[in-house]
Amino acid sequence: MKITFDWLKDHLSINLKEEKLLDKLTNIGLEVESVENLSNGNELFKVAKIIKTVKHPNADRLKVCDVDIGEKELKIIKL
Repeated sequence: MKITFDWLKDHLSINLKEEKLLDKLTNIGLEVESVENLSNGNELFKVAKIIKTVKHPNADRLKVCDVDIGEKELKIIKL
């Protein structure tokens, strides 16, 4: 069965680091076969918020969007 570390923390009411929790689970007889970090490789992705969209002045099907990516705001053309 696959479960997340955050799910375990929510249901067990503990404040242990991942390594200590794995030791505790093993000590009570639960086998931990592997641990995966699912956020590895996600550095290329950014979460952004579209602040404003307006029709592109020179194209019928395009929009100009003001987008906040956290560090700065960008203007992006959207189909």
